[in-house]
Amino acid sequence: MSSTIQCMVMLQHVRFIYKMNKTISLMFLFPVAKSVLKGVEAAGAEGRLIQIPETLSKEVLAKMHAPEKDTSIPTISFGGASGENTVTVEDALVNCDGILFGYPTRYGGMPAQVKAVWDATGGLWMKGALIGKPIGVFFSTGSQGGG
Repeated sequence: MSSTIQCMVMLQHVRFIYKMNKTISLMFLFPVAKSVLKGVEAAGAEGRLIQIPETLSKEVLAKMHAPEKDTSIPTISFGGASGENTVTVEDALVNCDGILFGYPTRYGGMPAQVKAVWDATGGLWMKGALIGKPIGVFFSTGSQGGG
């Protein structure tokens, strides 16, 4: 058993927070997220997929031929905004034992939507709510050079 899986066995509730909007993400990142989730659950932990909200308009997404959002998976809500099947940033990041982020790269870096999640955590850091919480990252890219 790898040390990563051994670590996950000690975690009871793991959040898988991912960003998906392009075909590359649908083809590669989402299956990776589901595979990692399956491994964590096989090790005895509870996992939960949560989507990072899209900030692009429906018109832009249509021009990009972006896949439809999977409405069965909850989406993070910001600033008290709520909607159908949403979770707050605090619920997504605090009410768990560990967090795994998955996202496509955007010219070698994280997409703006992922940065928005981190930008929304200032209050959590100030309260010490994220201290001692293990976090991991997995990513996908559409080019050989990673960006």
